[in-house]
Amino acid sequence: MIPTMYGVNFPVKYLNQASSHVLLYTDGTVLVSHAGVEMGQGLNIKVMQVAAQALGVPVSNVHIAECASDRSHNTSPTAASMGSDLNGMATLNACEIIMEKLRPALDEFPDKTFAEVCTIAYKRQICLGAHGFYASPFGGVHKWREIGEVGEVENEGRGDIFNYFAFGASVAEVEVEVLTGLWEVKRADILMDVGESLNVAIDVGQVEGAFVQGVGRWTMEEIKFDDEGAMTTTTPHSYFIPTAADVPKDFRVTLLGDSGTKHKTAVHSSKAVGEPPFFLSSSVYFAIKGAVEEARTEEWGGGKGGHVRVDAPLTAAKIKAACRGEGE
Repeated sequence: MIPTMYGVNFPVKYLNQASSHVLLYTDGTVLVSHAGVEMGQGLNIKVMQVAAQALGVPVSNVHIAECASDRSHNTSPTAASMGSDLNGMATLNACEIIMEKLRPALDEFPDKTFAEVCTIAYKRQICLGAHGFYASPFGGVHKWREIGEVGEVENEGRGDIFNYFAFGASVAEVEVEVLTGLWEVKRADILMDVGESLNVAIDVGQVEGAFVQGVGRWTMEEIKFDDEGAMTTTTPHSYFIPTAADVPKDFRVTLLGDSGTKHKTAVHSSKAVGEPPFFLSSSVYFAIKGAVEEARTEEWGGGKGGHVRVDAPLTAAKIKAACRGEGE
C-alpha cells in the first residue's frame, strides 16, 4: 500500500503562464486557440467544457484551433501536469471578458436564443472576441549562490513553491511465479484526489494510464549498455514496455471528489491528474518484493528469509535470482 503527495507547479515561476484566444460567432459557435498541446491527454475536451460552461452553450458549439505560435505566443511547455490548470484558467478568463461585454444584450433580450443575442451584439458593434491570460502566483523558489567580495555565499529562497498538492493512495496484489520470476497483478485499487474533476472519464483514464506506465518503469523497462558504452536496449526485442497483459486483472479507480478543500489556482477547483498518480504504481514493485521475501523463507529457496535488496526495474530475472538467494 503506497500513498503519494504531489506538489503541482512548474519549478520555474515564469513557466506558469498561458494564454487563450476565444472567438464567439453570430451563430453561437465558439473557436478557442489556447497555449496547450493536445497529445491524447484530453486537454482540448476539458478546455471546450470550460468554455461551454462559461458561455452557456453546448460543448458541440465549441471548436478548438490547434496551438500555433501565430495564435498563442510565447507558450510554456505542455508539461508538469499544468495543461488544464493554466489553459483552462486562461480560457475561462477570455470567456468572462466576452460575457461581460455580452451581458447587457443578454439581460435586454431574455427570450431570444444565445445565437440571436450574439447577432444583436454584432450589429451593435460589440467585439465578441477576447484574449485571456493566466499566471500562477506561486512557484520557483530555489537556493542560489552569489559570488561577492566576501567570497561565495549561499542564499536560501523562501516562499510557496506549489499551487497545491494532489493526494492519492494505491493497494496492489500480485502473484509471482518463483521458478521463472514472472508475475501478474491480480488486483489494484486506487483512490486519487483530483479536486473537482473537469471530466471524470478522462481523469479515470489518466490515473489508469499513469499507473500502468509506472508498472513498466518499476518492473521491466531496463536500460543496458555494452562494454563500450553503447546502449543495447534500443528495440522492442530488448526494451520491454507494459502491454494489455500487464494491466491489473481487477482494476478499480475511485476519484476522491469534493474533499472540501477549494482552491482558486486551478480552473473550477480541479487538480492535476497527469503525473500525480504515477508513483502509486510502485505499490506493484513493493508487492512483488514482499512476495519474494516470503518465498525466500521456504526451504527450497535457501531459507534466506527476511529483507532482500532488489533494485528497480524488478525484472523477471532479478525476481528469480532473489527468490533463490542467488548472488548473495
